Amino acid sequence: MQNCSEDKKEAIEHMSRRVVNPLYITLIALLSSFLLIYKKEKKTAFVKKYFIFFITFVILIISEILLKFSGLSKLNFFIYLLIPIILFSTVYIVLIITFNKEKISS
Repeated sequence: MQNCSEDKKEAIEHMSRRVVNPLYITLIALLSSFLLIYKKEKKTAFVKKYFIFFITFVILIISEILLKFSGLSKLNFFIYLLIPIILFSTVYIVLIITFNKEKISS
């Protein structure tokens, strides 16, 4: 009976890796598009680039940690599923607003 629960946990973790992990990759690509906004002339661009790197690195670490726990319960799986969807929506809206401000100012 113990072996069956371990197999179920591994199957859910494997399916999470196949289905939800591409959402995290898309989120990281979207965060990387913020690098297009910052001009080299600004003194704060250097700090902002490292901040974007740090955020994407933290998201990668969090996704791997949540992946390990996604097979333990349905709640963990839904948290692992909803985090990239919510972050993607939020980052996309902020990116659109930022691009619009950049277009207006130039």
